[in-house]
Amino acid sequence: MLFNMKTAHWMPLRKFLVLALLSACAHGPLDTTKAPPKLSSVGDKEAVLVLFMSDLHSQLRAGEGGRGGYAQLKKWVDSEKARAGLRTDVIVIGGGDLFGKGSLPCQETKDKDCAPLLRDIGLNYSTLGNYELYNSSADLARLIQSTGASFFGMNVVPKKGTSSWSTSPIKIKGVKSGLEFWLASWTAPLDVKDYSIRPTPSAHEWSSWKRQWAAPVLWVTHQELAKDLAFLNQACAALGPQVQVLALLKANDHRSMQQDRSACAPLLEPGPFGQTGLKLLLTRDAQNPHRLKVDSEFVSISGFGEDVAIKARIDALYQKYAPDADQVVFTADTEISKETLSAWVAEAFHKRMKADAAISNLGFVKSGLPAGPVTREQLTLALPHKNELMGLDWPVKDLEKALCAASMRKRDSELDHGSELSFSGFTLENPGTPQCKIPTNKRSFKIVVDEYLVSRSERWLGRSIASRSFRFGVDSRRAVTLQLQIQKPTGAR
Repeated sequence: MLFNMKTAHWMPLRKFLVLALLSACAHGPLDTTKAPPKLSSVGDKEAVLVLFMSDLHSQLRAGEGGRGGYAQLKKWVDSEKARAGLRTDVIVIGGGDLFGKGSLPCQETKDKDCAPLLRDIGLNYSTLGNYELYNSSADLARLIQSTGASFFGMNVVPKKGTSSWSTSPIKIKGVKSGLEFWLASWTAPLDVKDYSIRPTPSAHEWSSWKRQWAAPVLWVTHQELAKDLAFLNQACAALGPQVQVLALLKANDHRSMQQDRSACAPLLEPGPFGQTGLKLLLTRDAQNPHRLKVDSEFVSISGFGEDVAIKARIDALYQKYAPDADQVVFTADTEISKETLSAWVAEAFHKRMKADAAISNLGFVKSGLPAGPVTREQLTLALPHKNELMGLDWPVKDLEKALCAASMRKRDSELDHGSELSFSGFTLENPGTPQCKIPTNKRSFKIVVDEYLVSRSERWLGRSIASRSFRFGVDSRRAVTLQLQIQKPTGAR
């Protein structure tokens, strides 16, 4: 594994995963050189139009290039409904991670005042993502209820209380079209404590579903890529050719990943933060009345304008909870990368806690920052986590052994995603080689890490440090805020 000495982190093995749409049991390669096709009008034919959006992460406003934002998503949904044929049903489906890491008002209210906006957009159904499950079952129940949508998660149950979502498949029958299909879901989030999650369906479940599903099934899942592709292969094999399988699965960038080696051929995915939507048009297969013909199209959520009522509600949320959201906190002379920001965070932990050193992981940083004025909300969206800071006395030889061993082991692209480390207060020379070492005369370091890194330390650092660590009573947001007053990230003023 390569180690970048300039930025002091392991090079990422894969890009951030976003959702992909896959249509199962259709074969043949897709031409990746052509632009995605436009959906033609179905006229007066029976049809179901699925509008799919995923990983909104409570990002209320439009992002880069004026794309996305809840007020504009509402306009898109309304425009598609207005254009739909008289025999076309329109269904809005979410792919999970609709909450969390979002705009400042949503972070301030833990999504309580933002979730109801999904009702206004017109959300009908959504699977559970990992960020939904970072809420307690009681808090999640309140969020789901406020959206007005039916959530589903067939393999997830709370350890306490009852679920506020469907744990069984949902039968859909179009009111206008009469077309029928099943909605099913599967999710496999990491680091979820309050829920029991089954990794795969049992043989009995597959057999039961095979008998039950005469109509096609649309799986909406929220997993890592390898798990999703394995799940899709299993679904096709277990359900057999008599059950048509459609799936909205995770994958890489929709502009580059149009096909994977699986039993089923993927279409495409919409991408995160509501900046791209996906239209899935289902019509009756002329050759087989028990199957659906599937067409899809990506839609850049830009140029639709903004719904006045939703925009007014969003403006009111900012005025109430984040009136300083648009305050410029610094100006970046050049684009600031995730790696540079991660190194600055490590330095903030190190300096503000008056420790000898600090370790931060790249997963703490959601994105880099563009050149130019950076607002408080932009910085918070890039650094959305508010984790408690923890410290420990770590003998240098033990730390050196752990980090050098970690630099040499084979990395798991799923379990280690986001675990590239940034150091402040020390360096690691010759990582990935027998000559790996920490050059210092000190025998021990007082080191600061955040609680998430502690929880994953056995995986990332080779041994658990939980029992030896203590809490400062200060969170990462506070440390970053204090650091900003003293030192800006590299390339900023």
